[in-house]
Amino acid sequence: MSDNEPRRGASPAVAGALASAALHELRNLLAIIETSATLAADSIEDRAFVARHLEKVKRNSHLAQLLVARFLAVAAGAPLEVETVTLETVLREAGMEAVGSGGAMLVIDAEARNTEISCEPALLGRALANLVDNALEAIASSGRGSRVEVTARSAGEVTTIAVADDGPGLPRDVAFANKTTKESGHGLGMLIARALVQVHGGKLEVVEREGWSTVLEIRVPRGG
Repeated sequence: MSDNEPRRGASPAVAGALASAALHELRNLLAIIETSATLAADSIEDRAFVARHLEKVKRNSHLAQLLVARFLAVAAGAPLEVETVTLETVLREAGMEAVGSGGAMLVIDAEARNTEISCEPALLGRALANLVDNALEAIASSGRGSRVEVTARSAGEVTTIAVADDGPGLPRDVAFANKTTKESGHGLGMLIARALVQVHGGKLEVVEREGWSTVLEIRVPRGG
């Protein structure tokens, strides 16, 4: 399959998940926008501080419009806008950096950044962001663990991206179920991530890896 050829359309179940994803992402981004606007208004005399938060409002407003439009379009049967890009580009689309959150450190493998992936960057980026956010939230809420790591590799016709954490672990009855637990932090974000991976012709699975509590692997065709 070349980058210019459309991937298979969304199944009814995946289309429904993508419609839910649009609302989920819109709610989250609006919360970020509201927080930034409030902080800017409360510190109106600090011009540099206000400018930073107004830029954040602008960036997330644009992202909200883009994601909602693309989620709904793909749910309705529109083809993906596939490109061959590096993982670095996908991470940038998702706004992810190697930073800490709630006492946990996000580590992005240096070699993985240059791994090429055939995808629609904004959509696969949101799948990755949901998995990383879930892992960071699980560590923060449980007080267990300190590290989330993103790695990637290509072998044959498949690219595999893994999100691993040393937190409390992912209960089997929560994985891909439309529910969550306060301690694990997993829930709707997992369903959304799986739907976004499926429209790329890929799979999202929970796997075991020594030294990690939870490892989630995204496997997508390399394309070409």
